[in-house]
Amino acid sequence: MSIMNSAKFERLVGLGLVASLSACSTYNAGPAPDTSSQIVADACPVMEGSNFKAWLNMMPGNGEPKLNVRGQVVFPSAGYTHELKLGILDRRQPPTQRLIIEVTAPSAPSAQVLTTQEVSGQFPALASKYQAITIVCGTKVLAEITEIDKIS
Repeated sequence: MSIMNSAKFERLVGLGLVASLSACSTYNAGPAPDTSSQIVADACPVMEGSNFKAWLNMMPGNGEPKLNVRGQVVFPSAGYTHELKLGILDRRQPPTQRLIIEVTAPSAPSAQVLTTQEVSGQFPALASKYQAITIVCGTKVLAEITEIDKIS
């Protein structure tokens, strides 16, 4: 290889190295998303669930059939709020309905005392019979109700 070709070769290698390194530069997508509510969902603060009951209201004249659920949960301190939401319905026959407790942490300092709160919800009955109703919070299963009364 001649000196002229050697210089061109080194320049091309140098340009290729710069181009490949510039492709590795970091991309700034802006500030990270707020995951504070996700943290509460993943690390569910509910310490215990109890006294859960479920029933189907199939009474004529009351509109569409409704699934009703009621129970209690215990939080490690006061100030937590929650909402019971309709989750997935599995494909078994009869199916199991999952209900999700979404929790919001206290926004201000609160009493550090175990706090029991009532949980209840009414949802469209997606089946006329259920194998079970599973109550979850984050990754915790708080209750599985297998005795579902039917009011008709």
